[in-house]
Amino acid sequence: GKSGTRSWEGMKLFVQNQLPPGDPKKETVYRNFRSNLEGILRAGERAGVPIVLSTVAVNLRDFAPFASLSPQGETNLPPAAARLAGTAHTAQAGDWTAALRDYTQATKLAPREAELEFRLGQCELAVSNQPAAGACFSQARDDDALPFRTDSRLNAIIEETGHAHAGRGVHLFDAASAMAAGGGSAIPGDESFYEHVHFTFDGNYRLARSLAEVVAAQLATRVKPGATTGWATQEQCERDLGLTDWNRREVFANVV
Repeated sequence: GKSGTRSWEGMKLFVQNQLPPGDPKKETVYRNFRSNLEGILRAGERAGVPIVLSTVAVNLRDFAPFASLSPQGETNLPPAAARLAGTAHTAQAGDWTAALRDYTQATKLAPREAELEFRLGQCELAVSNQPAAGACFSQARDDDALPFRTDSRLNAIIEETGHAHAGRGVHLFDAASAMAAGGGSAIPGDESFYEHVHFTFDGNYRLARSLAEVVAAQLATRVKPGATTGWATQEQCERDLGLTDWNRREVFANVV
């Protein structure tokens, strides 16, 4: 149909405009984002409105980069790195230690190649090295040639700006850390997201629940008397919203 054609045309446009790691065009995005964020916060401060400023959580663990380029904009791996990556991929199912060794060497030969960084993260996770895995997954996200996820630089700008305005009614909420803590994994993944950024119902509840605590702490004292001492459970929320399996199916269909 027409909508499918438009989606395909839009995707081709994106694919034709990939950005290599460290592309200077990104600096314009970061600079404008910081300026816009400052403007929003100043507007809220002038109005005397308390603000909760949140970082952005994304799927790091279970969503590979959309595209990979070298810092020079090349799409093909150097031959030696490609051979190592092929060997590692073959070994991955049965020998994570061997795969880890080969992917480590491949990333040295082809630094900042997003797909290799993601595969290395999978290997580190498989051998229970969560800190190293998290670093690899984060780097893979940051070096994605189609940057549809909020990267570490944007989240850092949010944190820096939030701290700078902390004495003026701005309260920083680290959604990325909250999602990791609430989801039972130090690295956010499919327990919270359908794909790269869109939350599942479980992820939505955990995010809303964590954010609500920060908001409630900033409410005026006049609205607090009579408030309940507990929060609605996820089951209660789903029941009150009338969430059914039919609704879940509709969401799955839209995501697909």
